[in-house]
Amino acid sequence: MITVSTKDFRQNLQLILDKIASGEEILWIHRSLPVAEIKKPRNFKTFAEATAKDIEVANVQDTSQDFLSQEELDYYLSLQ
Repeated sequence: MITVSTKDFRQNLQLILDKIASGEEILWIHRSLPVAEIKKPRNFKTFAEATAKDIEVANVQDTSQDFLSQEELDYYLSLQ
């Protein structure tokens, strides 16, 4: 598993995407804390094999709670 900082992501996104596509797993570190593990999807050999419907179904099935509430969104948008 490769460890990558947020700065590395910004500067080397294509290289990191190529590593993921080749099967490498990535541990994303942001502000000295691990925030995500990224790996190639198991269902498809290449992204091209995923149809638009497959992607849409995956998005609909994403029931994670990582979205901002309307109250949180309003708060952050009000900051200057």
